[in-house]
Amino acid sequence: MAGNESQGGTGKRRLRRDEAAIGTSAQDPMPLADRLLGLEASGIRRVFERARRIPGVVDLSLGQTCLGIGTVVRKAAGRALEEDDGRYGPTEGLPQFLEALGHHVAREFGPGGENLIATAGISAGFHLACQALFQSGDEVLIPDPGFVAHAALIELTGARAVRYDTYPDFRLRRAALESVLTPRTRAVVVCNPGNPGGAVATLDELRGVVEFAHQNRLRLLSDEAYAQLVHRGEHVSVRRLDANALLFSGFSKSHAIAGWRLGFVQGPAEIIEQLRTLQQFIFMCAPTVAQRTMAQVLQDDNTEMREAVATRRDVIVRELGELLPVSPEGGLFAFVPAPWGTGTEFADRCLEEKLAIVPGRCFSRRDTHVRITYSADSRGLERGLEIFKDVARRGTRS
Repeated sequence: MAGNESQGGTGKRRLRRDEAAIGTSAQDPMPLADRLLGLEASGIRRVFERARRIPGVVDLSLGQTCLGIGTVVRKAAGRALEEDDGRYGPTEGLPQFLEALGHHVAREFGPGGENLIATAGISAGFHLACQALFQSGDEVLIPDPGFVAHAALIELTGARAVRYDTYPDFRLRRAALESVLTPRTRAVVVCNPGNPGGAVATLDELRGVVEFAHQNRLRLLSDEAYAQLVHRGEHVSVRRLDANALLFSGFSKSHAIAGWRLGFVQGPAEIIEQLRTLQQFIFMCAPTVAQRTMAQVLQDDNTEMREAVATRRDVIVRELGELLPVSPEGGLFAFVPAPWGTGTEFADRCLEEKLAIVPGRCFSRRDTHVRITYSADSRGLERGLEIFKDVARRGTRS
């Protein structure tokens, strides 16, 4: 979810309630709900929408691979479509998918493959969990920088998302969590590997977070959307250390099926049961064709995709050199200090030169960085990095 990359913060100004009438008719002055008034439009989507209107633009903005759906997945999808009857599936997921998913989770995340629910993407699962766990007055700690959907989905419950600092190297530090803890704090969100920073948490870092959560009676929510795209180090799931944590992951990134919307949540049985109840009224069930497809291919270790993304990661590290002081260890992104100006100013200038990247303020209180997606096709990535370096060399508004 680190999952749904069509999301993103700080795109437009917030509406006042007296501006937020439904429709345009003077006879229809009914205002929108208060909970929407603080919801900002998607900054990532704003960049994407601007970019798609520019002929010849190189788009390195969205968190999706441009490598295409693999042959194995395509063939499995064909068989799945033949088998599917178009009816609703079970709320928690198709039995054959849950069986395959259980083996996958036990292998990739550990320690077991029980207590799972299939969701319509990772963000859908995170939304269900927020609705189940949080309410007005609660505070939830989220990383800065961090994936923007986390804050939005938390605050739609009436709770407050409170950022804990991970700069300059985007690593988890217990001291940063301690500095923002209050009596209202209810939970901690971690993103591992990080989006946008790309850090892969070490075992010691995760132990520190788990100890902090236990000592303060906090729930851990772990977004592990990029767990299968680790380039340096080793991914360790929070669930290996804390059986009460909630794990969110999926297949949008690892299998290039972002548009198919398939994720899952694992956690304590009593919470998963409540998510199942909520899902009955919101999403009904996860897409059944996607479930049937992934049930056939989850035993595949997906080496081809991992290697392709890792190769592109090495390209961006090599080409940017000193412009990229913190190399990504996992995921699809490089979070790069703006060579001049603010992140927004630099990203806007790049877009004028036909390169779409995302300003860091979409992910952070700071506007000092830009996010570059490196999972593009090789030619597009090389061209995009040429534009980036050229804009960096020329300086402000030259």
